[in-house]
Amino acid sequence: MKSSNEVTVTSSPKTINTLVKDIEDVLLNGAKGVSRDKIQNFGNLVANTMYDRLNETKKVFSLRLSNIGSPCVRKLWLDRWVLDGKEPLRASTKLKFLFGDLIELLVLFLADLTGHDVRDQQKERRLHGILGHSDVTLDGQLVDAKSASSFSFNKFKHALKKEDDSFGYLGQLGAYHASSQDDEGVLDKDKASFLVVDKQHGHITLDTHEFNHDEIDWEKAISERVSVVNNPDVMPDRAFPEIEDGYVHKETKQLIINGNKKLGVNCSYCDQKGNCYGNIRVFLSSKGPVFFTHVVKEPRMKEASWQDYINPPAEILEELVDTVD
Repeated sequence: MKSSNEVTVTSSPKTINTLVKDIEDVLLNGAKGVSRDKIQNFGNLVANTMYDRLNETKKVFSLRLSNIGSPCVRKLWLDRWVLDGKEPLRASTKLKFLFGDLIELLVLFLADLTGHDVRDQQKERRLHGILGHSDVTLDGQLVDAKSASSFSFNKFKHALKKEDDSFGYLGQLGAYHASSQDDEGVLDKDKASFLVVDKQHGHITLDTHEFNHDEIDWEKAISERVSVVNNPDVMPDRAFPEIEDGYVHKETKQLIINGNKKLGVNCSYCDQKGNCYGNIRVFLSSKGPVFFTHVVKEPRMKEASWQDYINPPAEILEELVDTVD
């Protein structure tokens, strides 16, 4: 029996091409046909996510579809073999991850309200022995839901390019898509998408990519990566070089290097940078910490010890801010 405030809504099948507009329409005009039970189901998903996050235990490292495409094999190797010295997660980072989980649940809930076909959330998948869970199948297409800062959001808005893919998201999406080729529920065997929410401004974009799995020997690629990561005797090379430090000349706009070397964005946000480089000096700029691996000219910034960076005292905690997500 329906309650007096429930309205039956019928609609023609949706396609993923109208997804973003349809979500925006629901936000602007409401979803008058939504039942309390559907909203309660969403509340249960939120409750389960909160419970899982707040009761997380320390995970044992394993290769998964979510990290098999990582651009830095050295980071995977360190996670496998060198745990002492790995940076612990700060409360602010854990909150950021939790906030991202909730945003992703919300955008998929809104997609469901629009009448799009939302199914198989967190479905278990395997690719040549590697386990993973894909976010969702949406209108027959495999979709990875993400939240991002405005800076990162713009990369997806203009179609994420390999050279801008610092964290290996394209490899991750490709692996999930390859693992779904025999799934009858995934109708689109050629394309997969990122559904991305700008967590600062609320914008949404759908970034679709084509994959030709006939051109990729996934079995060989995975076997080689597993072999490298599981070899305790040989640490892989670094994936990203140090970058030159200096200043930009006001007139020529050229970088005048000073001999110092520091970590780039990828390595700066890696929790294994201490084990990867050894002696890193931490300086606190107005935009966050800068990590120097070689110093010829002393930076004109306050320096923090490595121990204070790992376990920051209250007086420098606010200076250890994130600049990107």
